[in-house]
Amino acid sequence: MRFSPLTPLMQLKIGHRLSLCFGVILVLMAAVTALAGLSAQRAQEQLAAALSHTNGKSEIAALMRQSLFRQGQAARNVGTLTDLSAMQKEMARIGIERKRYRVNQEALLKLGVTAEERAIIGDMAAYDSRSEPFILQAEEFAAGFNAGQATKLLNTEVAPLQSQWLEAIDKLVKLEQGQIQRDLDDFAQSGHRTTLATIAICAVAMLLAVLVAWRLNRSITRPLNEAVSLASRVAAGDLTAHIATGGRDETGQLLNALGSMNQSLLQTVSEVRDGTQSIFRVSQRNAAGNTDLAARTDAQAGSLQQTAGAMAELAGIVGRNAEQIGEANRLAQSAADVASRGGEIVSSVVGTMTSIKDSSRKVVDIISVIDGIAFQTNILALNAAVEAARAGELGRGFAVVATEVRQLAMRSAAAAKEIKLLIGDSVERIDAGSRQVDDAGRTMRDIVDSVEHVVGIMDEIAAASDAQHRGIADLNQSIAGIDAVTRTNATLVAEAAVATADMQEQARKLWDAVSAFRVGSDAEAGALQLLATAPEPAPQLTRRRPSLLGVAPA
Repeated sequence: MRFSPLTPLMQLKIGHRLSLCFGVILVLMAAVTALAGLSAQRAQEQLAAALSHTNGKSEIAALMRQSLFRQGQAARNVGTLTDLSAMQKEMARIGIERKRYRVNQEALLKLGVTAEERAIIGDMAAYDSRSEPFILQAEEFAAGFNAGQATKLLNTEVAPLQSQWLEAIDKLVKLEQGQIQRDLDDFAQSGHRTTLATIAICAVAMLLAVLVAWRLNRSITRPLNEAVSLASRVAAGDLTAHIATGGRDETGQLLNALGSMNQSLLQTVSEVRDGTQSIFRVSQRNAAGNTDLAARTDAQAGSLQQTAGAMAELAGIVGRNAEQIGEANRLAQSAADVASRGGEIVSSVVGTMTSIKDSSRKVVDIISVIDGIAFQTNILALNAAVEAARAGELGRGFAVVATEVRQLAMRSAAAAKEIKLLIGDSVERIDAGSRQVDDAGRTMRDIVDSVEHVVGIMDEIAAASDAQHRGIADLNQSIAGIDAVTRTNATLVAEAAVATADMQEQARKLWDAVSAFRVGSDAEAGALQLLATAPEPAPQLTRRRPSLLGVAPA
């Protein structure tokens, strides 16, 4: 590829040319921006300084006008007051405002004034000097309680001067405001001139940039068009084209890269053809292996289904055993409750027998007392009979009574003795019954302990049966997981078989795709062999019903 350089600048590399062109444009833009920025900044600084100076003088003039207005207000107040202290206060206020006025006047002069401003300030100073004697005289009148003279002097002499004075101050304020407007107009004109200059410079910079871009575009597109035509031949599948080397710039490097790409693509297409044949042969072997693996996976799934059925049956048996053990446990618990209630009844009977025994002993004691009373009565009756015998006829009636009492006492003693014997026999029988009831209570406690021990053993058996049931359920779930994994493996085997068939088909398509490239004297035997070989069919797995997912633990 031959082309003559347009200018010495075009002999540089494209990157350097682009960098140089954009650098020139950026420098022009930076210069324009810097010039515009500096001009705007300088104008703003000048405007800010002018406005600050003028605003300062305008504010001071406003303060002077305010002080003069307050002096007039105080003078009017003097004419309306009758109290000496109030009049003196207003006169003092006039003095304070005059001092404040003169301080502001000095500040205004320090800022610097023009000839016109100085003339106005001179008029204001003249009014100040002319009004001062009258104000001092009015102060003397006010101090002498001559308010009428003070008011007259202020109204006739000072008030006209203050009116002219205020007009001079207003003239100064208007002058300062006019100066502000002139400063703003100057700033606007300066900005307009800066804008026009910036537009002119930008137009020149844009014209220069367009010229440089046109020259740069022409130096790049011409060799690139030649490279595009060469790349089109390669895109059409013609890998036999010979590409001459270019220059040292980017377009020359592009042509060199196209030559290297053509050679690499030629080598790659050849390798892809060889690889396609290898892939097809490997996919055939994978298809055979997938078929064998599918058969073994299906057999494993069948065995796992039988195991799952056996585990489900075992889980049902263990569940029924757990239910029977639970029923036996409930019966043992009921027996323990009955034995416990029997023990409580026996304990109550023991308490009752003990109470009867204690009552019988108390009765024996009472009968012993009655026996003693009968014995004493018998002795007393005997003594009475002896005394009646000694009395003779006089004691015969008393002797009869004593005899009856003695017989009654003897019968009472005999009856008490019989009752004592009966009660003693009852006490002995009650003691024997108490011992038997105690033996029965101990026997019931032994029965309760034995039943509770049986209940504990049944609880342990129930817990062991429940743990066994849960273990079988966990094992059943594990087998279900294994079954799911086996099903997944079977699915993966089927998918792998489908993928292998797809890979064979893709290998055919890839061979067809690379056959579009012309690489010279290629042998077509491999292509014919690939097209003549039929792909292996994908293995079909036996569909089985779910085994574990439908088994619920008992």
